[in-house]
Amino acid sequence: QPTAIRTTGNVMLSAGMGGISEGSNGYVRAGALDVVSGGGVNLGGPNSISSFSAVGPGLAAVPGSVNLNNTSDLAVGNINAGGTLTLDVVGTLSISASGAQDAIVHSFGGQTITARAVEVSARDGRSASLWNTGPGTQSIVASNGAGVDVVVPSGGGFAQILGDGGSNQSIAVVNGDHINVNGATGQGSIIAFNTAQTL
Repeated sequence: QPTAIRTTGNVMLSAGMGGISEGSNGYVRAGALDVVSGGGVNLGGPNSISSFSAVGPGLAAVPGSVNLNNTSDLAVGNINAGGTLTLDVVGTLSISASGAQDAIVHSFGGQTITARAVEVSARDGRSASLWNTGPGTQSIVASNGAGVDVVVPSGGGFAQILGDGGSNQSIAVVNGDHINVNGATGQGSIIAFNTAQTL
């Protein structure tokens, strides 16, 4: 029998002294899922959420890895992973900064992103980052969708995909259209600092 959280609203999961994980039949179906965890986060079930964030207590880094599987489009506002990050998204992964809110997705030691399409965008002078600090590889694969977009379409701002601290970077588009970097009103970039980059 599946163990599930189902709601049309938002869900917050908090574990101040330990990790958060789903059982073999567990999943979450909700609008937004916000996680505060004192340990690793492993949400590998057939989740269906529209937005996700994951931080440690006091907005520090999660002291461990963060893993999320999602069966629909996903908007990510803030992930601060003290270990590796794995996001497996059936639809489009959007990291969008605007208004009064930056959107920073950061991991240490390795990052694996698979999605139909990936969009990192900034408006209104805000910053949006998909960022891994080494030594593991930052691997991004967009399959059967538009591709990868890193854009600042209006109002200024800073959008980037970044690998630093010894992180190699691999970005691939499979059966898609493009890798597009457009800082029309600000700065857009895909950077691997002093390490191998494969596009």
